[in-house]
Amino acid sequence: MKTKTFLLLCLFIGFGFTRLSAQSADKKDNHVVTYWWTTDGYFPLVCSDVAPKTFLDPDFEWLHATVNIHVVEKWRNGHPYLTLWKVKWEDATSTSGEVFKVHETDILLGKYDQNGENVSETDYWFATIIGNWGSQYHIVIKAVYTYLGDDNWDEDYTVIKADCR
Repeated sequence: MKTKTFLLLCLFIGFGFTRLSAQSADKKDNHVVTYWWTTDGYFPLVCSDVAPKTFLDPDFEWLHATVNIHVVEKWRNGHPYLTLWKVKWEDATSTSGEVFKVHETDILLGKYDQNGENVSETDYWFATIIGNWGSQYHIVIKAVYTYLGDDNWDEDYTVIKADCR
C-alpha cells in the first residue's frame, strides 16, 4: 500500500513539474483581458453584396444608437491578436422611422510588424437586425483596415451575407 501511494505521489509531482515547465515565463505577454465600454454604434443596412465604400458611406442607411460593448482581447507576444465584441444595442431608429433591435457580435484580428506596429486589422461584423414594422436583416460584413502611414488607413468593406426580408 505504501509503495502504491509513493508511486502515485511521484506521478502527480511529475505532472506538476511538466505543466510548470511548459508555461510561459512571461505571463504578461500572453493573456486575456475583458472589459466593457459604451460608445456610439453604427451598422449599415444592406440587402445585397454591395458594400459601403467608407465608414458612414452616405449612400447607405446606417443605424445609429448608443451601444455597450463587452470586449474580450486575447494577447500573444505583447499584442492583441484576437478581439471579440458582444455589442448590446439600445433601440436604433432608421431614417424611415422604423425602430430596430440589433444583436451584433464582432471578431477583430490584428496584424503587427516586427517592430510591434499595427499594420492591418480584419474585422467581421455579424448582425441580426429586426424592425418593429417586420423588417429583418441577417448581415455579415468583412472590414479590412490597412495602415498607409502618417495615421492614414485604407478601408475595404465586403458584404459576405445580406439576407433581408
